[in-house]
Amino acid sequence: MNTAIIAVTLNGMKAAERIRASLENHCAIYTLEKYCTDDTDYKPLKNGLKESMKNIFSSYKSIIMIMACGIAVRAIGPYLDSKLTDPAIVVLDEMGRNIISLISGHIGGANELAIKVAKITGGNPIITTASDNQKVISVDILAKKFNLALTDYEKAKVITSDIVNGRNVGLISDVKIKSEIGEGVTLTAWENIKKNDFVSLIYIGNKNIEEKELPFVKLITKNLVMGIGCRKDTKGVDILDFVKSTLDEYKLSIEAIHSVCTITLKSEEKGIADLCQYLGVPLKIIEDQAIKAIEGNFPCSDFVRKTVGFGCVCEPCGFLGSKSGKQRIPKTSYKGITLSVYEEDLTLEVSNEG
Repeated sequence: MNTAIIAVTLNGMKAAERIRASLENHCAIYTLEKYCTDDTDYKPLKNGLKESMKNIFSSYKSIIMIMACGIAVRAIGPYLDSKLTDPAIVVLDEMGRNIISLISGHIGGANELAIKVAKITGGNPIITTASDNQKVISVDILAKKFNLALTDYEKAKVITSDIVNGRNVGLISDVKIKSEIGEGVTLTAWENIKKNDFVSLIYIGNKNIEEKELPFVKLITKNLVMGIGCRKDTKGVDILDFVKSTLDEYKLSIEAIHSVCTITLKSEEKGIADLCQYLGVPLKIIEDQAIKAIEGNFPCSDFVRKTVGFGCVCEPCGFLGSKSGKQRIPKTSYKGITLSVYEEDLTLEVSNEG
């Protein structure tokens, strides 16, 4: 359950029921306590709308408010923080004629939600973001569309402004793009930057690239897999420091790691678990038999073989975890920690476009 619908009139309740029945995800309906009878599953707005909004605001990814826009604004005002963290908020009148994308239109998805609700009610979606109205792509929507990591929102705003104002913005991608990018940018390559007189650039890839002559924003692909091993009880902070320094040495973005792989023997190793928690990625366990089948393709150690039953850990783990990807960092060791990094083949594609 990640959407709350709030209605405060009987006609609003009817609209809320229609919307809940049509949306793909299960929605919770909040309303005045007098409408919450034993034969309904409504949640009460205890102590009024503004007081209840504190809990609703922090508990749901999307909020649909069926009421006057002014009432909605006053109710959510005390809890607004950042478009990066605020839920998507859509406001509509009780007849469903006008559906306003109010808060977190791009990153939160309020623009998309307003369009969905408008299709349900037969109303008019009201989208006020400039890039949407000009039908050009914005940097944050490009990141969301292809599940890319955007780490510098200030640069993203500057370059989106270039796009909206019709300036010449280039896009450089290290991976294949199968779906439509969107209007307002030109696909190019590093060697062609000067020829095209670009004012700014968007880079898609996993490299930790320093800024060039032009301002640019990085959209980081999540396609690096790390294979890792370590001595028992190695501290997580030591593993993380080694990971960071190694990625810096090879000029790869830490945000591009999408999984960490290790062997069964290390599945409960706290230091590796701490690393995964810090990175926000899953730990994948590679079966011993799978490693034994390919260990001959990698440099092996007799000491490792005596310890775990096969001659290598980090490289076969990274290779198998990346589905036979390209090696970007060979086996690297430091104080009993070994790691390698592989790049999984990636094509940027949006399923069910349109």
